[in-house]
Amino acid sequence: MNIRKNIRLYNYILIVFIIFTSMFLFNIKIIEKEVKFNLKALDQEGQSYRLVTSAANVQVPVPKGYVASQATGENYVTPQYQHTQIQHKGNYTELSWSSPEGEQYPWTQDTNGIWISGNQGIPNSTSTLESEEFDYIKGTTLTINYTYSNQYGDFINIDLINLTNDVTTRVVSYKSGNIEDSFDYTTSNYTYTMSDGGTGRYIIKVIYNKNGSVDLGQDSAYIKASTYFKEDENGETIEVDQKTRIHDGGFVIYQLTDAELETDPNGVSVIINDTNRETAQSTRNQYVWVPVPSIEDIVRTKEANNGIMQFGQNYIFKNTSITKETGSEYREPRLTFDDITKYYLQRYSNINKREDFLNNMQEDLVRMIKSINKYKGYYIGRYETGDDYTHNSSKKCFINPRVVRYNENLNYVTWYDSYKDLERISGKTEKYVETGMIYDTLFDYTLKWLNETDTRNYFEISSDSGTWGNYNNNSITVTSGYKIPAKTGAIETISYKGETYSDSPTSSNNIFDIAGNIHEWTKSRYSSSYGCIRGGEFNNNSIENKVSISSGIVKYANRNTVGARVVLLLR
Repeated sequence: MNIRKNIRLYNYILIVFIIFTSMFLFNIKIIEKEVKFNLKALDQEGQSYRLVTSAANVQVPVPKGYVASQATGENYVTPQYQHTQIQHKGNYTELSWSSPEGEQYPWTQDTNGIWISGNQGIPNSTSTLESEEFDYIKGTTLTINYTYSNQYGDFINIDLINLTNDVTTRVVSYKSGNIEDSFDYTTSNYTYTMSDGGTGRYIIKVIYNKNGSVDLGQDSAYIKASTYFKEDENGETIEVDQKTRIHDGGFVIYQLTDAELETDPNGVSVIINDTNRETAQSTRNQYVWVPVPSIEDIVRTKEANNGIMQFGQNYIFKNTSITKETGSEYREPRLTFDDITKYYLQRYSNINKREDFLNNMQEDLVRMIKSINKYKGYYIGRYETGDDYTHNSSKKCFINPRVVRYNENLNYVTWYDSYKDLERISGKTEKYVETGMIYDTLFDYTLKWLNETDTRNYFEISSDSGTWGNYNNNSITVTSGYKIPAKTGAIETISYKGETYSDSPTSSNNIFDIAGNIHEWTKSRYSSSYGCIRGGEFNNNSIENKVSISSGIVKYANRNTVGARVVLLLR
């Protein structure tokens, strides 16, 4: 009897032990499986990109299927600066003037200190006068007083040029003269005051344009210009650490070919440097890294339907500041009236419901936010999106969209087709990256970044973008002689406001044609009826179409002045 009890007790203990052991082993297997899964996920994540140290000693994530450029000026995240100490006594200073070296019609100065243009009575001529170089310190006041006179029908332009960063500000624009036989230089006065320009070394340039006829009077320009430079109210000496930009920013990556992706997905054997840069720029898709330290700079939230809705963060651009938009107008994700039309929705997808389309847009935004929050930045298309096929008014889409230089097939695309087509640019690298139409908030943030890196000042962004864009009020020479709109990134020289710049002034931190050339669709809406286009166009002037302005047209429109720009996000 006792033996039977002991056997039953033993069996019971054995069963409990087996059950406990089985549960323990099962849990171990679950834990082991989870650990292996997590390790596998981390391993996959580590293989989807690699960190590359830039010339600015900043680590940048380069996705698989792409290679970081080693060409001069293409491997900096931000501009590099050299620092010098400058001093200036806080008092008024009158500058000396002279005609620049090599001037064909040099100005002369009379006994009263009045400067007289050297192209008297010479039709279709230009004569230039320059001040000596001087230092300006940001936050102090620069006052320029001019007394000028010139013949009616002729024009005087006066530029303030920051030699440190090659930024030109027109302070007197096309001032016409009078109809008198003699000039009275005491009657035309102009004062320009600057208190928030960039610290640096400056020069003032006066350009007198003589028209095509010989008019009454002396047919020349007179000017008496004195520049008063004041550091502070007390007239004390100020010492400032002045930054001079020595390298442009803009970390560039190039997409591998399909064959390279198969054999060398990390691009280890692919080198883009000064020897093959020109070929690579015209054949490979390219993107520029824009760092985003805080996700709050591109997204804002509000409570809705007992949850949190996320919206793109837009900015307000002024001559002295860039601030976050805090109003109630949330631009993205938002739909227009046309988005309810089945025809337009089916142009990019088989979705037939407006609600599903909105959900898609919201999901796109969430993925964008997660990517930028994880990788601390995004890649913007270096050029406006082009095509291998000729574009005209009958075209509405990109057949083979590309992000390369010297491409003239940029325009005549609808919003709906661009929304769909730009997703295809990733090609066989789509499992590592996501490409698509740029967000309005990322367009804004890119401008903010250009300002923060001292690449473009407030004035060039918020008031007049003519120094760095293809507009109808500046003169552009394109490499191939192709008429406007110019090929993306193809500007060889640009004659603007009396200055001639080499290479392409439309490049800012290695991003081309943000200002001017053609408008670019964004994922935002401009109003309940219009999609949002940004950047300005070649067919308008640089003030009305400054880069910060937003415009709107119906999403199904395809126009000569409208194209698109792509953004690349790491998965």
